[in-house]
Amino acid sequence: MSPAVRGPGDPLASEPRSVIRRSTRKNLLDWMSAEGTAWSGRLEEPQFLARIFDLDQMPSTDGRYETAAGDIWQHRVNNDDGTSDWVFTDSRFNLLGCPDETFLLFVTEVLHPVVRPDQGEAKRLAETFNDLLLGDGYELVAPTKVAGKPVWAARRRSLHGTTALPALRVAREKFDADYILRQITRMETSVEDDPGLAIGTAKELARDDLQGHPGTPWKASIWQGGPSQTRTSRDRRARPRAGGFQWQRPS
Repeated sequence: MSPAVRGPGDPLASEPRSVIRRSTRKNLLDWMSAEGTAWSGRLEEPQFLARIFDLDQMPSTDGRYETAAGDIWQHRVNNDDGTSDWVFTDSRFNLLGCPDETFLLFVTEVLHPVVRPDQGEAKRLAETFNDLLLGDGYELVAPTKVAGKPVWAARRRSLHGTTALPALRVAREKFDADYILRQITRMETSVEDDPGLAIGTAKELARDDLQGHPGTPWKASIWQGGPSQTRTSRDRRARPRAGGFQWQRPS
């Protein structure tokens, strides 16, 4: 079962087939651990994860809290329990087995200028990520900017060239940047293996955003340092299975 991923539109009838191999994902995450890369950058870990996952719809591994939002804040912000790479093996997020779209959203958020203001560091990370993803047919590019800083996105490599969507990237500047970026990533990661999904996403994007933007997509709120947050979502997907990282109480 997939994590409760933030995202616009209707829930998918079936998950797209994952192309990125488990070994590739493990190599990338292991490299980050070995290098001591702070995956959440300047953000607190629950604040970073809330940009991708609906933590209020995910289970807690601490019986004192109803959802992941509360227990992650308590253990990783308030107590600073465990190791910094706990998320790489937590079954709630399932980074080694989740759909490509979810994994790539995680990777590109690591590079986002809100997360990592040092763009020299972001570029160096992106170069290594690209070396590791190359064998699975993906690449990271920075086609747009926010506040003058590049925003990274993932796309499939193709024998006929990359599957870029330049017209939508131009339109992205006029609307909700994070929402459009997620839709573009969704289309580019599915265009070869699930063209129906790519076409459906394109139609939805054209209807909701390029024709007056009548819908209000979910926009990540900024964590204020506590477990209680108020946010909305247009998409409530299936909850993940319970389990994952077991917190160690400080002695």
